[in-house]
Amino acid sequence: MRPSRWRSLTIKMTVLVLGGTAFVFALILGDSYLTSRREVLMEAEQSARNLASAMSYRVEQEFRALAKVPENLAVVLETTDMDKDTLLAVLARTVAENKEVYGSAVAFEPYAFDPKMRAYAPYYYKSKSGQVRYAQLAGMEYDYFKWDWYRDPLKRKEPVWSEPYFDEGGGGVLMCTYSFPFYEHSRSKNSPKIRGIVTGDLCLDWLTDMVASLNDKQGSYGFIISRLGNFITHPQKDLVVNKTITDLSGDAGESELLMLAEDMMNEDQGFVRITSVMTGKKPAYIAFQRVPSTGWSMAVVFPEDEILSGVRRLNQRAAMLAGLGVILLFLVVLFISRSITEPLRRMATATNRVAEGDLNVNLHDLEGRDEVGRLAAAFNHMSLELGRYIKELTETTAAKERIQSELNIASQIQRSILPSTFPPFPQKDEFELFALIEPAREVGGDFYDFFLLDENHLALVIADVSDKGVPAALFMMVSRTLIKSIARQQKSPADVLAEANSLLCQGNDAAMFVTLFLAYYDLNTGEIVYANGGHNPAVIVGADGTTREFGGKTGAALGFMPGLTYKQSRETLAIGETLMLYTDGVTEAATPDRTMFGMERFEDLLRLHQNEKPAILLEHVYSALKDFQGDDQFDDITMMALKRLV
Repeated sequence: MRPSRWRSLTIKMTVLVLGGTAFVFALILGDSYLTSRREVLMEAEQSARNLASAMSYRVEQEFRALAKVPENLAVVLETTDMDKDTLLAVLARTVAENKEVYGSAVAFEPYAFDPKMRAYAPYYYKSKSGQVRYAQLAGMEYDYFKWDWYRDPLKRKEPVWSEPYFDEGGGGVLMCTYSFPFYEHSRSKNSPKIRGIVTGDLCLDWLTDMVASLNDKQGSYGFIISRLGNFITHPQKDLVVNKTITDLSGDAGESELLMLAEDMMNEDQGFVRITSVMTGKKPAYIAFQRVPSTGWSMAVVFPEDEILSGVRRLNQRAAMLAGLGVILLFLVVLFISRSITEPLRRMATATNRVAEGDLNVNLHDLEGRDEVGRLAAAFNHMSLELGRYIKELTETTAAKERIQSELNIASQIQRSILPSTFPPFPQKDEFELFALIEPAREVGGDFYDFFLLDENHLALVIADVSDKGVPAALFMMVSRTLIKSIARQQKSPADVLAEANSLLCQGNDAAMFVTLFLAYYDLNTGEIVYANGGHNPAVIVGADGTTREFGGKTGAALGFMPGLTYKQSRETLAIGETLMLYTDGVTEAATPDRTMFGMERFEDLLRLHQNEKPAILLEHVYSALKDFQGDDQFDDITMMALKRLV
């Protein structure tokens, strides 16, 4: 069957090489972009901070220059008595000779200038043509006592810059006012009395023009907010004076803009990234700097696209070059891979023929000194060896199947020689008896047996051969035959074990041995006479749910050493009690992490099912063992239970 074109080695090599190369290029381009982006943003931040700082410094100089005018005029008013004409002349000259001053006023406290005049506030300002004009702020339409530029310095008793406002009664322009309180000549140091306020007005048109110079087509712009958050300048004219930056953040429901507002009103400087209605919902960076005199904050906005446009163009160019490189590499890899894969394609075809059974294929024309040639030579050698191997495998498989068949037959024979009919003695109603065996392999070394010695005595045998497999099975069959034959000669359990031990030691070159528990049970009295040749002790399960062990070792295992003697002991099985005999495959059953089932779990299980018939009791125990150790049975499991009924 011809392989799919898209599964060919040529395509795979091309895809893997190009994929790996593209991945490396992507990593390099990504790292280059991130590094360039980081460097550009650092430079942009520094430039933005410098620009905001420079503009803040320029604004600060203007404010400081204007502040000197009211301060000097206040000193003159405190040290010199002026009549009305002199005051007006000084005020007019002050406005005319100071280009930074848009207007100036001297606003007196009630009746402080003239006892007959409650309010008096002469004001001179420059018109749009540059002429100095006069206005009286003490009119009915303009009550200067209510304006912040007058009230704030009175309350605080210190100079104050006002919030920007549109002075309709004065200059009629957007301005801010520097208010400086002056005192009466006779003021004492402890209780000075303010006589009035000297103001200097700063027209903010120049400030608007200066900030507007930052605006460009790419989206950069600047704006200024006051210490209370009012917009002083902004490209959106409807925001100026009418709204605060906090109002704007609340209207748009933007937490980022609210945080920016708090930073600009509370911090001296900063640089933040923001996406808001102020930036057209596009990412932008804002650098801000506080103007010390007024507490205003100067901000410069740079769209992220504008800052990173150069980096993106450079990265796009690099990506195009990388793409061209990948295309050229594709052509080179395709040429090389095809020169390699053509012989391999022939080998694949030959392999398919071999898979179909044709072992006469050879590729001698492809043999050479390079890797492909050596592979062809190896293929030819493989074809020859494969034919020889298949022949040998066929013979080996037949032999294994023959051995497995023989093992299955041996397992059937082994099971058939053990008593498997229950109840074994239907005419005997003095007891119930049940036994089971589960070898770990096809054949095992455990065995059990029971037989009547006479009308009133039952022999019980359970044993465990030291090995597993066929040798253990053979040794088991010999041991069972010897025990049964000697016991029927009316010998005691101790004598039976001693004689059987001597016979098993003869010719035991494999040094195998068997642990064995032999008991004679009296059907009338329940008395048990037993001898234990290195086997596990027995357990008696009481009718009341108690358990007790008995029948500890009375001698060594059989077949270990000739001439051994054994002792025997007695125990009585009460009515309703159950005698449990078992091999170590029960208590030493283990989980995959080598945790053993143990005697404690075994006895707990016997107590739990104390009133069950022997057959059901053993089924419960065996089921618990299977659940505990899973499918990995390490040792043979053999159990026999006898319950006394009368």
